[in-house]
Amino acid sequence: MRKTICKTPELCVPVRLRVLRNGDKNKNRAFVIIGPDVSPGRKMQPLISHIFSLLCWKPSIYKLNFCISYYRCTEILNLPSAARRLFNEKGKEIFALKDLQRDELVYVSCGEHWINPDVSIAQQKKQIFLRNLASDIYKIQAFCSIHKIEALVLEVQSDIVSGAKLAVHKPVAIFGEEKQMIGPKEKQMQKNALTTEKAFSEVLDSHARAHLRMKACHTLLRYTWQETPQDFDEDDSLPKKMEEELFENEESLKKYSHSPKQNKLQKLCHQQFEYRNGQIISCAAPQLVLGVRGPDVRSGMEVVLVEKKVDDCHQRWMHKEGSRTFHLVGNPDLVLAVSMTKTRNEVCGYPVIVQKYKPYNNGTANQKWNFVENIKAFMAFYSTALDKEITAANYAGICTSSVIKGENIDQPGYYYVSLTGKNKTMLCLACGRSLRAEKGLKPLLPGLPFFCASGSKTRKPLSRGPFKVISVAKADLSSYEAEKTLSYYEERLLSLRMKTCTQVVSRSGMAATHQQAVKIIAYKNGDGYRNGKLIVAGTFPTLLAECTEQLGLPRAASKVYVKDGTTILSLRDLVLWALEESFIQRNTEKQKKEAVPIRTKETTITKNPRMKVNTKLFPKSVTSDSLDGIDKSLLTLVLRNPIAIWVSCGEPFLSP
Repeated sequence: MRKTICKTPELCVPVRLRVLRNGDKNKNRAFVIIGPDVSPGRKMQPLISHIFSLLCWKPSIYKLNFCISYYRCTEILNLPSAARRLFNEKGKEIFALKDLQRDELVYVSCGEHWINPDVSIAQQKKQIFLRNLASDIYKIQAFCSIHKIEALVLEVQSDIVSGAKLAVHKPVAIFGEEKQMIGPKEKQMQKNALTTEKAFSEVLDSHARAHLRMKACHTLLRYTWQETPQDFDEDDSLPKKMEEELFENEESLKKYSHSPKQNKLQKLCHQQFEYRNGQIISCAAPQLVLGVRGPDVRSGMEVVLVEKKVDDCHQRWMHKEGSRTFHLVGNPDLVLAVSMTKTRNEVCGYPVIVQKYKPYNNGTANQKWNFVENIKAFMAFYSTALDKEITAANYAGICTSSVIKGENIDQPGYYYVSLTGKNKTMLCLACGRSLRAEKGLKPLLPGLPFFCASGSKTRKPLSRGPFKVISVAKADLSSYEAEKTLSYYEERLLSLRMKTCTQVVSRSGMAATHQQAVKIIAYKNGDGYRNGKLIVAGTFPTLLAECTEQLGLPRAASKVYVKDGTTILSLRDLVLWALEESFIQRNTEKQKKEAVPIRTKETTITKNPRMKVNTKLFPKSVTSDSLDGIDKSLLTLVLRNPIAIWVSCGEPFLSP
């Protein structure tokens, strides 16, 4: 008989830890906490149980213990916001309590990088200031990239099939331009396709004719290699004239299928829709319509192409001209919207989702559409320039007072009442999110114009709003000043970073000042070999600062990788890796030329040079940027060409 396998319940013994705030030097201030015991059979705290029921996922015991430990660290250390990251004494991030020993000291942060407690307090403050300034600048960059949103239209992202996702992208044709795109030759091709269909209808059944009609719609949109001949039985035959017409059509397709005009027509096919009988229908495939899958439809779900069904309320839309919105019939509180939670992808554009309807005049441009019937296109962000700017500010986390400068407008926001009950303070979305836990804010009802209190000049601002360093009142992000303000703060950040790097170099001694510069091509982690930046650096801090600036990273660069995933901790590490890689590559090429038949000899030749490189030519030291002791001829050879690296803000390596 087969023995049944019994899965033992996952056990997790409570762990006693010593916790300190990130960067705290005094270890005597450490608090002792004991990780909660939530092993199977034990009842969880009501609050924790409620949190995980809302998250709709079943975490493992280890993950659950870890999250509850975060909760306890936030309370006991009196952190300004929720604890999010744990580090050991060496700065390594901890991801599971099972990796920790009893009474081990851990540092707790609210999401920021590890701060070395051995560094002076002044240096710590400089690092924190630069990181916070970089975070503020990243928000301004996000705002500037979307505050002047151009005309975008609804588009199918990939092939026009059931399940294909929708996005908004730049239109191929604008207001009748498509009439000029279709020339006489293309019209003749369409006519030939319809003639062929008529001839085939005499010899094919209804099912085959239906497929043929669909293919005729796409005749201009297929590549040569996609064309497949019709399958017939041996008994079937076609008139000779019809065969000649088919051959001519195929030759025409080969001639025009790869032309720029053909690609433009194919793109146009993905952007053409029709609103009829409450359904948004793809013109290229009339059996496909816009809809949301699943019985439990909620805000944030993606809109996709689905098979057309007359009785499905999750693919029917109700157009309201006054608000310029399309409401889902199955749930009228949900509307067709553009998701702006992520930075726009130039290739795919912004995804299209269903979102809870917001009845505000400003800050909701992503929910407003216009169906242009003459070009069969759905135009997104169909609203005023002010509405678009407020929408961009909300999604970038920018205070709207920096955008409108003293004007009361109808927008989403929060309010709170003073202790006396006389004063009512109103805040925009970004400022409200940063103060909601502290002030106990309540959402404002629509139709109440206001100016965010964070940007008020008549009264003392409550805080810096969503910014950590930059003053909301001083940051002018109005239509014509936003780019100038961004340039000013970017130059300011670069100047401060260079000054900090200079101080680090001066403290490291004369060896660092006379360091030979290394040429490097830096790529953003995850971007592969795209958008590389040439950087010349003499020290590792300078390299990190230059990578942060030139690659436009959202936070300070902290990790450097090479193509095989090796983590680089100094310039010396980088040069040693490049020398070894160069030596192995040359040796491999030499082996191929010699074509040694005996495998054991190949292994000996491969291993011995690597050993010589590591031990004799340049003994390794991971703590210094000095290249002293490395063979000069090899050094000159390897530094002739730039070394490729991939830089991240702490994220793990993504292979190019």
